[in-house]
Amino acid sequence: MKPRASDHRGIEKQGKKVAGKTVKASAEEKKSLEVPVMLAISNPVPWNATKNPYLYQVKVSIRTEDGQTDEMVQPLGLRTVSVDPGRGFVLNGKTMQIKGVSRHQDRKGKGWALSPEDEEKDIRLIADMGADGLRTGHYPASTNIYNLCDRTGLIVWSEVSNVNLVRDTPEFRENNRLQAREMIYQHWNHPSICMWGIFNEIGHQPEASTKGVDMEAELIELNKFVKETDPTRMTVGATNQPGRKKLNNIPDHIAFNSYPGWYGGGPETMKGNLNGFIRDHASRGIAISEYGHGASIGMHENPPKRPSPTGFWHPEEWQTHAHEINYKCIKERPEVWGSFVWNMFDFGSAARFEGENPGINDKGLVTYDRKTPKDAYFFYKANWSPKPTVYITSRRFAERTEKTVPVKVYSNASSVKLSVNGKAVGSARPDELKRAVWPEVALKPGVNTITATATIGGKTYTDSCKWTLKPGKEGEKGSERYQDPSIKKYK
Repeated sequence: MKPRASDHRGIEKQGKKVAGKTVKASAEEKKSLEVPVMLAISNPVPWNATKNPYLYQVKVSIRTEDGQTDEMVQPLGLRTVSVDPGRGFVLNGKTMQIKGVSRHQDRKGKGWALSPEDEEKDIRLIADMGADGLRTGHYPASTNIYNLCDRTGLIVWSEVSNVNLVRDTPEFRENNRLQAREMIYQHWNHPSICMWGIFNEIGHQPEASTKGVDMEAELIELNKFVKETDPTRMTVGATNQPGRKKLNNIPDHIAFNSYPGWYGGGPETMKGNLNGFIRDHASRGIAISEYGHGASIGMHENPPKRPSPTGFWHPEEWQTHAHEINYKCIKERPEVWGSFVWNMFDFGSAARFEGENPGINDKGLVTYDRKTPKDAYFFYKANWSPKPTVYITSRRFAERTEKTVPVKVYSNASSVKLSVNGKAVGSARPDELKRAVWPEVALKPGVNTITATATIGGKTYTDSCKWTLKPGKEGEKGSERYQDPSIKKYK
């Protein structure tokens, strides 16, 4: 073969070349050739998540004597990551607690056939809420998603499709390695990807044919394979079985799927759960890989009572109430290096017959069609995003039977003013969870306009909604429900 030149045209910053080198090499016929090249950047700017997701571009060209034959452009972000068991996630030497969400990619009317524009909207909704982490449950995402995360600054947990069980057959092991290898090789250069997930809830739903199978042995080998393939990133696993110590000690770090307030105890039991997880893994730190609660935007209740997860009635108010308590528990423990809400969007789940629609998991913070962020979305936005937020909750609780109702506003303002039908009710200071609350607000018969106003950074922000009071239809004193007339019960 004729001599070839590998032209590492360099690492570019905003169109300016900051490093580069050209080397000459030749290979015999039908032989591959690796050409290692070392480049140095003076005073590099780190990729620093949402604070400054700084990206370089690496351009690699292969040329023959006759001219250019191939070129590749890849993103480059320079960052260091680790987990400190007592202080949390460490990015570029500084600790943080990842504020994350999990994402299933399907969408109403499209399934998995999403366009780049659809994916951009997903990431924009996540970023606008103020999240800085994304878990791709339970499979790798598209290259476009990772590109968007690189540019947005989301810290990504990308995982293979080991869900519920693994098998000890040669075919399964080979396929497992293939999927892990393809995920790593295809997405190696994305700075947003900080960890590889190797399993989710293994052993949760074992089949009879796997009885006696040593699933841990396969995962030990998979973890070893992933670490050898990419020694630069940590491995993680998600479990809902804290008692399986051997399984949970396989990856570098273990995270827990925990749903207090939906499954198990009340939402306040998240505190005790965290205490146990942290105690058992004090030397490694822990994360919450899943937590959440179902909700329909057309079902409302005051005061909210804990619903049955498998039942039809999933009021939006319970979702917000339980998220508030869950997140407070997480926020107070720096040993929890990250948490990932399950789920960012409602998603298809064929075996489910619960909530408003059969075949849908309604734990999303946004509806399946991506058109309506639920109240809980704005709870996180007020707590996570620096963008001014003023949002009246229970806004879709359109018909009221109680003449006196509570009003809650999520806001990151220092003070919020409330008025009803143009008349001032008073001001309230949001608490540590960004909640401004008026316990008893009087409504008049007919349509009422509720308005919240706040000044943030010298600008005035307003939100309003309309509630209709229908006297004479009161139920039990202090308790009321509303169901959107368009919802038809299927059970």
